[in-house]
Amino acid sequence: MSAATPEQIQDICTKLATGMSLRKIAKEMGVHEATVRYWFISDGEAFTHSARARELGCDALADECLEIADGPGDPADKRIKIDTRIRLIGKWSQ
Repeated sequence: MSAATPEQIQDICTKLATGMSLRKIAKEMGVHEATVRYWFISDGEAFTHSARARELGCDALADECLEIADGPGDPADKRIKIDTRIRLIGKWSQ
């Protein structure tokens, strides 16, 4: 398993900071998500950057919750979307 390039790590962290899931990012890159997780646990600096990016991603998800709540749509659908994001925030911010 090869190591990630600094550019790949930066790209991943940028996407994590927007609230994108690691699974989706890995799929877009054409690698297995386990590979991306390995890159982070094998490189302390990359791990630190990914943890900070996750924090920013939680903020992005919270902003999405406000947009969904204030936007148009069926209240039941909005509740599901908001609840999903809140659960992710809880998991990712541990």
